[in-house]
Amino acid sequence: MLMGMPPIPEQNELKDLKKSKQYNSDKGTRTRWTEALIISRIREVHATGRPLNRRSMDNGYSDLVIAARRHFGSWDAAIQAAGLVLTRVKKPRKKWTDERIVEAIRIRIQEEKPVNYKAVATEEEKLIVAGRRNFGSWKAALQAAGVTKQEVDRLRPPRKKTGLIPDSFKDE
Repeated sequence: MLMGMPPIPEQNELKDLKKSKQYNSDKGTRTRWTEALIISRIREVHATGRPLNRRSMDNGYSDLVIAARRHFGSWDAAIQAAGLVLTRVKKPRKKWTDERIVEAIRIRIQEEKPVNYKAVATEEEKLIVAGRRNFGSWKAALQAAGVTKQEVDRLRPPRKKTGLIPDSFKDE
């Protein structure tokens, strides 16, 4: 053991610590979460301007979220205990109305972007999901936006050639 260095945990001990999601890999130790520490960390993260929504917090702060849920019952309750107002913390979701879906489709057409199912599903999956949910199918959503089959075909990305013979071997 080197002078001033903590002992290296046994392999199984290390796996157990990492599984607990409270392992501080920088120091090789577990964090002992208290309500005061959780509140302090939430306030620190909030002060940096990072959104406190679950998706943002799951990326790098999952140990804090787990500890907060364990101590406060939910992430929202921990945020409230930290004295933060939930409406300021969470971004309100924009609801996909029929009008918003139609507008998004028309904007894609104005920008000369493809509106066929596969292309939109790859680029804007939420639009496809909303269109299918609100109109029953993507085709019905396109019809509601006044999109013709010719427009869909015109904007469709070119298909990749899947020939077995490379271009360099073809007749010149």
